[in-house]
Amino acid sequence: MPSLPTDPASRTHNLVLAEVARAPGISRSDIAKQLGVNLATVSRASRDLIDCGLLQETGIKEAKGPGRPFIGLNLRHDGGYIIGIGVNNFRQSITLANLRNEKLAEWIAPQPNGANGAAFLERCIDEAAKLVEQARLPRDRFFGVGLAIAAEIDQARGVLTEAPTFGWTDPVDVRRMVADRLKAPLAIETPSLAITQAEAEFGIARNARNILTLHCSLGFGVGVRRTGDTGASVDFGRILTHAQSATPDPARLDKLCGGISVLNELEGAAQIDQLPSMARASLLTRSVARAETDPAVAKLLRNRGQLTGHYFSLLLDVLGPDLLLLAGPLAQAPDFAEGVTNALDQGLSSPPDIQTTAMTPTGASRWLALRANVLQGAIDFTALKNGRAA
Repeated sequence: MPSLPTDPASRTHNLVLAEVARAPGISRSDIAKQLGVNLATVSRASRDLIDCGLLQETGIKEAKGPGRPFIGLNLRHDGGYIIGIGVNNFRQSITLANLRNEKLAEWIAPQPNGANGAAFLERCIDEAAKLVEQARLPRDRFFGVGLAIAAEIDQARGVLTEAPTFGWTDPVDVRRMVADRLKAPLAIETPSLAITQAEAEFGIARNARNILTLHCSLGFGVGVRRTGDTGASVDFGRILTHAQSATPDPARLDKLCGGISVLNELEGAAQIDQLPSMARASLLTRSVARAETDPAVAKLLRNRGQLTGHYFSLLLDVLGPDLLLLAGPLAQAPDFAEGVTNALDQGLSSPPDIQTTAMTPTGASRWLALRANVLQGAIDFTALKNGRAA
């Protein structure tokens, strides 16, 4: 993933953009306080960002509490554009969005069939290019792509090494595909880590230092963010396709407490084994919805939540997050989330705060693109300003 520019002026521009993205309508003085720099530095950077069409002033706003009215800053809706691609068993979609992460267009991909992951992703990237072309966007304001995919990833090379969920075993150089077809940078993460980053920087986890996201789906995924004393964070994400319980008789977690276990209980393991992954995902979504009116299903989900809390309690005890985010289709069932919470309250001496997020991998992929390619991207601000002036 791209790092912050080393040029001091450009780096300040990125940091100001990031503060505005996190708190639309923020004042220049509040940005200066957040960044620990003087107001004049923020004023110069914000003027440049307004001149190059990335920021706009909101008009006079009343201060909260004592203080004079101020002029806030917001990202321009037409200041730039990104593509978000989310690929997991439940949904495969490509969305075009503006700098405010407002969705402008979408293409729903067909279900991945067969072992040719490269062909499927090439199709997705080709459709992403069509969305950009059909929208007739200024090419200098298309800033890149975010991909949240249930797969094993080589971050340094931008390569998907394998995706057992879809039966893909051959490496796919997704970064090269995006560069060749879209002439744009790519940020790629697992769904669990993409959701962690999105909520940590723009959502409900902004005030947490150490976060663990448990993506509760047919199986599980884990995303971790640990923040050091300097404020720098270390992020880590994995899908747990074949994770097993640490018991004398190990069993796969998806069959013990994940979505597969729910389906096996409701429909029978023999029938579920015959279904492709996408059909299982659709059936799990319907089963979660049944819990609202079926007490037996609600009880089953509560039980699976308790088992999930039990099996992941050691990981939580070791990492010690102050916030646990529950994401994914199982987490949307209040009974499942209640079961996890009860198990951790009983099993940990200092359980973390637990919250459920409705953030989807596709939504997180757009935040991923904005974060990596705009807020931390190597943008040529001078070229944008000159292009707008012309």
